[in-house]
Amino acid sequence: MEARLHRSLRWKTTADFEADAFFLEKGDWFVFVYLKNPNRDWDQLAADIFKSFKRGELRGIGGARKLKDKSVPLPPVGKDGAKVPEAVWVYEGGLQFRLETKDVLNPGFFLDQECNRLKLGELIGEHQQIGKPIAGSKKMLNLFSFTGAFSVVASCMGVETTSVDVSARYLEWEKRNQGQNAEIKKGQWGAVYPTVKLMRDDAREYVRKALKR
Repeated sequence: MEARLHRSLRWKTTADFEADAFFLEKGDWFVFVYLKNPNRDWDQLAADIFKSFKRGELRGIGGARKLKDKSVPLPPVGKDGAKVPEAVWVYEGGLQFRLETKDVLNPGFFLDQECNRLKLGELIGEHQQIGKPIAGSKKMLNLFSFTGAFSVVASCMGVETTSVDVSARYLEWEKRNQGQNAEIKKGQWGAVYPTVKLMRDDAREYVRKALKR
């Protein structure tokens, strides 16, 4: 029961909204809401969530309103008017990932990829135990890397990574994720953390150029 309580998850789905609850590094929570109803009052919805959230201390609520033609960010709301930090750190499997709370359509971490992140770690671990290199190499290429969560998992298991994304903002975001987890893992390999390459490029174009090389 304890493990289930301390695990990020899709907390609630209704006709008006979907809400993800992120378990943070200090044992509290952050909720991000995808609001589908264009007429639902945001401040009132946030107040209702603070009242109904029972999993633990809720540090803040962020969100985005999904309109017909586009989505727009919603201002983060703190309990009783408290200021919400611009960034918090979600905890998963002993690692931490940066969430941004302000002016974002997504906080930067896809909960629906949890099983795949865990599976990647398992596959790397299995190959390391039997002494075989991974796919002929001890390196991993992460295309359309977003904020680099998969690369962080691989890096923290000693694999050199190359992340490719067209967004400079997301690559900088991964740089912060990698730095945070390098501190967490310091001592596991001494002072050595695997090489992390961040490449700003269209992933498809990157592959075409790599094949030519």
